[in-house]
Amino acid sequence: MIKVIANADDFGKSHEVNLGILDGFKRGMLQRTTLMVNMPFADEAVQLAKENGFFDKVGLHLNLTEGASLTEGIRHISWLYREGEMTSRIIPYLRKHWMLTRNEHASIHEEMKAQFDKYMSYGLALKHVDSHQHVHNEYSICKMLCGVAQEYGFRSMRIARNLMPMDGWKQKIKRVYKAKINRKIRTLFSSTDYFGSYDDYLHYFKDEGSVEIMLHPCLKGDLLYDIVEGCLVSMDDYKL
Repeated sequence: MIKVIANADDFGKSHEVNLGILDGFKRGMLQRTTLMVNMPFADEAVQLAKENGFFDKVGLHLNLTEGASLTEGIRHISWLYREGEMTSRIIPYLRKHWMLTRNEHASIHEEMKAQFDKYMSYGLALKHVDSHQHVHNEYSICKMLCGVAQEYGFRSMRIARNLMPMDGWKQKIKRVYKAKINRKIRTLFSSTDYFGSYDDYLHYFKDEGSVEIMLHPCLKGDLLYDIVEGCLVSMDDYKL
């Protein structure tokens, strides 16, 4: 039996994103969404979910790469925080250094817990977690996140992208690494068999098992778009 879950990332990021996700639910294109609790439109997002019948379909979109942090400690990590907000430098930093210092670990752990606390404060109960810009695909973050998610009684977690091309040695290395991440996640949480973008789904899904499709809806005027690598792609032809 095939199970397809279309998840809208970035709920709460902006008014346009919130409206896009609302429109996606109204069209029946989405099964769930994940909330960036530290972003300016998080409260609006939760209210929209309450008023439009998808409050029980909202998970947590852990964010360590964008917007203001909820905690103070992370703001003193120069490579992670700059000009009043978090940066996307955590991924290249970890791929170069692999390990976090004790202070870096403690500060990131504190921010994670603050985001889980805020998620819980809204009364949201889906208890599913994924991450902005796939930061939990980095092993040290994945290990930390698994511990925090267990502590808060979360039931499911997004796996690393495994709908991907097979060609070339770099892709084979990525596949092996992501399989290791996915084994760790699957030992602790419910998850789908496959995960990728809509384009990945069209090209690599073999019509077996369960699959999560990552979307980034945004409403511009009356038109619903998917934000794909910074470009707007019309969702009118998406078959979900």
